[in-house]
Amino acid sequence: AILPDIPASVIEGVLTAGGTFQGNGDSYRAMAGTLNGDGSFSLTDLEIERLSPAVFDAAAAVDDIIEIEPEALDLVVATALDAGPFEGDEAGGLFTLVGGTLRVSNVAIDGQGARLLGGGTLRLSDFAIASNWTLALTRAIVGNGLITENTGRIGLALSGSITDPDRTLDISQMVDAIQMRAYEVELEELERLRAEQEARQRA
Repeated sequence: AILPDIPASVIEGVLTAGGTFQGNGDSYRAMAGTLNGDGSFSLTDLEIERLSPAVFDAAAAVDDIIEIEPEALDLVVATALDAGPFEGDEAGGLFTLVGGTLRVSNVAIDGQGARLLGGGTLRLSDFAIASNWTLALTRAIVGNGLITENTGRIGLALSGSITDPDRTLDISQMVDAIQMRAYEVELEELERLRAEQEARQRA
C-alpha cells in the first residue's frame, strides 16, 4: 500500500521492519539526505510479477540453445519471465541507513523451484533505486539437459526511480555456464566412446 502505482502493480507482500535512525533538516529532502541508522526487516506473502521461475523450463526446451543467437535467447528469457510471478516464502535481513541511502544486501528469498538472491540501495531524498538480483534454479528439470541448478541463473538489475524503475536482464552467466556444461557433456561422451573402444580391443 505504501508503494507508488507502478511498482505496486508488480510487487506485493507484507513488510515488517524496525530500526533506529536520526537526521535533521528544514524539509523532508534535507532531512532524508542526513539520515543514519540501521534495523531489520521481514517479508511474507511476497509475490513479484514478471519473474516466473518457469523461465528455466523454457530455456530447457530450447534444443539448440548452444547455437541460438544471444538476442533470440534474450527474447525467450524475457517472454518466459513475464508469463508469471515469483511467489516467495518468508525472508528477512538487515538494513543500514548512511547519508540518506538505505542499503540491504545478501537477501535470499526461496520460492517454488527457484531462489532470489541479491540486494540494493534506495536513496530516500529522491527515491532513486539501484538493485541487483539473481534468480537461481533450485530444482531438477527435464529438457535439453543443460539447464541445471549450477547453470540456471539469470541476472536482474533495477535502476532509476522507484516510481518507474528500469529492468535489465543479464543472461551472460547462464550462457557461459551452459556452454561449459555442453563441453563437459561432449567430453563425457568422447570418454565413454573411448572406453567402449578399449574394451572391444581387449576382448
